[in-house]
Amino acid sequence: NKLHKLKNESNPLPKIVKTFKKDFDIIFFDEFQITNIADAMILGKLLEQFFSNNIFIITTSNVKPDDLYLGGLQRDQFLPYIENIKDNTLVYSLNSGKDYRELYLNKQNRFFIVKDPQTKKNFNQVLFTVLSGKQFATKEIEIKGRKLIIDNYVSGVAKFDFKDLCFQTYGSEDYIEICKITKIFFIENIPNFTDELINEQYRFINLIDIIYDNQLSLVATASVPINQITSSVKLAKVFQRTLSRLGELTRSN
Repeated sequence: NKLHKLKNESNPLPKIVKTFKKDFDIIFFDEFQITNIADAMILGKLLEQFFSNNIFIITTSNVKPDDLYLGGLQRDQFLPYIENIKDNTLVYSLNSGKDYRELYLNKQNRFFIVKDPQTKKNFNQVLFTVLSGKQFATKEIEIKGRKLIIDNYVSGVAKFDFKDLCFQTYGSEDYIEICKITKIFFIENIPNFTDELINEQYRFINLIDIIYDNQLSLVATASVPINQITSSVKLAKVFQRTLSRLGELTRSN
């Protein structure tokens, strides 16, 4: 609301932060993440103002400052803000050494479909059961004047090919809107990722995080098991968490 009131200002952030300062000395961000260069620049400038106005920032994040927006487009523009974050914060690792999501990957009852003739049949059987006789139809979502088309949708169930979701120029906002109307995702043909597919991999990481955070259901196919899906070099560390979440999301309940 404050930003909206100052929308005609050439640089509204200092005024916004000063109004925050009147009411707050400490601001907490949970699950701090950056998914595109526009957000990166805004957040960088916002944190810069918080620091200069002696507003204390506490945040949790799945990555250390050096890995924020790792592999993102035009990330070099954000690097000075990363240095500013490091100069003005103390970083503590709360890693216990054990990712409890991975425990599910080792259980026999986990549910992940590898793409071969038999498991493709299993995938279709799960899909048939979930649909309960309903037929897919086209679903249209409007996002700020743009139209996003889901080709296969019915009653909170959506089926996608990986290319439909991650080869498009979708951002967090698009995935969030899809998740608002979808309870169960069927995603086929998750690929092995390479440096040539880094943008598609970044979108996939973002998508899985949003599905996970919204506690939605996921059924997926790939040519290899979860722990064998390869990564681009730049996103290898971040992708381990994605694979862990993918394993939890697709385990049998």
